Amino acid sequence: MPYFIYAFSKMGDEGVGRLKARYRLERVVAKNPLVGMREEIYDGEMVRNRRLPVVWRNAESVARKLNGEQLRLEFLTPTFVKFRGEAAPEGPSFQALVQALLIRIPMLSALHCGEVWHEDFRVLVEKAAEVETLRDETTWVSFRRYSSFRKQTEPLEGVVGGVEYAGPIEEFLPLLSMGQLTHVGKRAVFGLGRYSIVDAHDRPRSK
Repeated sequence: MPYFIYAFSKMGDEGVGRLKARYRLERVVAKNPLVGMREEIYDGEMVRNRRLPVVWRNAESVARKLNGEQLRLEFLTPTFVKFRGEAAPEGPSFQALVQALLIRIPMLSALHCGEVWHEDFRVLVEKAAEVETLRDETTWVSFRRYSSFRKQTEPLEGVVGGVEYAGPIEEFLPLLSMGQLTHVGKRAVFGLGRYSIVDAHDRPRSK
């Protein structure tokens, strides 16, 4: 982390983008949102080499507080999830969502944590098919970004809004809890596929 902080500080001094806009890095805070912890690691002058890791037991702790039979997800940034080679224009099915998370999270675990998952992913995806979509309140959105590497614009698209699921969800709650931090689906590295878990019974009622 100290190297990243130094690099971002130098970028601010030299300017970023086509207009070479300058900025000053004033503060960096490490957060573990699953347990509500945060710690300052840079105050504008001094870097504190501290870690605040997010681990699987944090996701399990969050999962124990959730309803194991009904759940609502709010897709906050465009979420594009393919299932069996196809992407639907509506909110992803629970099975598609679980499959996408079982691709992304174990990959991140192996690459960055040295932990290899040994679960039978195919069985888990089949179990996820038992969960149904109760309500889909998503909208398809699309915008474009310019790729300086490819020298062209490319689409960033997916659904935003809420989806409610019902069925045997409990087994998947830790996975869904962790997915709030890793994002899911295509272009997650650009911030797409971000969602939050909402208690289905707390959803706003239309007047």
